[in-house]
Amino acid sequence: MTTTMSTAAPTSTERSERYRNAERRLWAHHQLEPVERWVDVVEPRTRIRVVEVGPPDGPPVVFVGGTGGTGPYWAPLLRELGGVRALLVDRPGWGLSTPIDYRGREYGSTAAAILRGTLDGLGLEKVDVVGASVGNLWALWLARFSPERVGRVALLGGSPDRRVPVPRFIRMLASPVGAVMVRIPMSARMLGGQLRASGHGPSLKSGRLDEFLAWRVAFGRDTDS
Repeated sequence: MTTTMSTAAPTSTERSERYRNAERRLWAHHQLEPVERWVDVVEPRTRIRVVEVGPPDGPPVVFVGGTGGTGPYWAPLLRELGGVRALLVDRPGWGLSTPIDYRGREYGSTAAAILRGTLDGLGLEKVDVVGASVGNLWALWLARFSPERVGRVALLGGSPDRRVPVPRFIRMLASPVGAVMVRIPMSARMLGGQLRASGHGPSLKSGRLDEFLAWRVAFGRDTDS
């Protein structure tokens, strides 16, 4: 079983180029210059997009995002991490990675297999892993099923601890109503309301989040995430 890595992107579409342009503006806003890589994972078959930031000889750290985004979602944090080779993974079906059908598969072992195949394609034996939201679970599943491939694990955002109650809004997403909600395109106005409710009103008013807003809207509009 072979996993390969390539710097060549698949055939671009008008949508994917609009998304990349929004990404470039956000990366430039944070004065970062990423490199796009592609890994062909054999089982399950998917093409994973990895965005690399930082020196190639730095300690490798894999970042796995959640529902909120991928790639430049991590930019404010990466700007403060000097010397780290950050590898930002688009999970299957998110960002520009190709989707897979999870039906009939055990989710945890499948997630671990995807990350393990991605590491193989990048030629990495062992990495530290940072997760956010559901990316926390992916990080823990990799550590559970392939502990020899994982150094340290950092979990950001929602906790996967079963003792922590699941918020009502998150429970709603598993209902028929939630299935409709997640398909509503995110507008700048909707996103702005969420950010204000999270305490980011002053940053929005000053324009510091303009590039982030444009990118996050493009993430929902111009990718199949």
